[in-house]
Amino acid sequence: MDTSGREELITGAVRRERVFLGGLLAGVTMFALVAISIRSGADRPPPNVIVLVFACVVGGTQAVLSFVLPPISINRQRRKLAESPSGASDAELLRVHNLSVILSGAMLEGAMFLSLVCFLVSGEWWLLLLVAVLAGLMLRTWPTASRLDTWLDEQRDLIERTF
Repeated sequence: MDTSGREELITGAVRRERVFLGGLLAGVTMFALVAISIRSGADRPPPNVIVLVFACVVGGTQAVLSFVLPPISINRQRRKLAESPSGASDAELLRVHNLSVILSGAMLEGAMFLSLVCFLVSGEWWLLLLVAVLAGLMLRTWPTASRLDTWLDEQRDLIERTF
């Protein structure tokens, strides 16, 4: 594939991933603002330890899984593409990357929403810090053209070494 065709594919993938991650973060931000406005005028109930532990355990588990599951998915899909008669095109590899971003982002978004619901129930303000940390983990995957170009090259190298 020529360089301009590859750049066009990468630009499209970056745009799709940014829209997706931006939408997830916008939804969490709006819900966080609603939760804060609801809780700011309410009396603080006694802490519910079970709710707090649940939020931390699920948030931590989702954060770890957001690092673990996408590479597993990528490896499986890369193997399938490499074994196919047509081989692995850049477009197909970028679809695999899109899927990994969706998987990771959705897991983190779920943990953020759960933390916000637990904040609503418990009134514990530190849960907002957990949401911010999870949002930071989501932003670590913010797509750029150079990252995707490097990722494509790495996938090509892995395919060549494996098959």
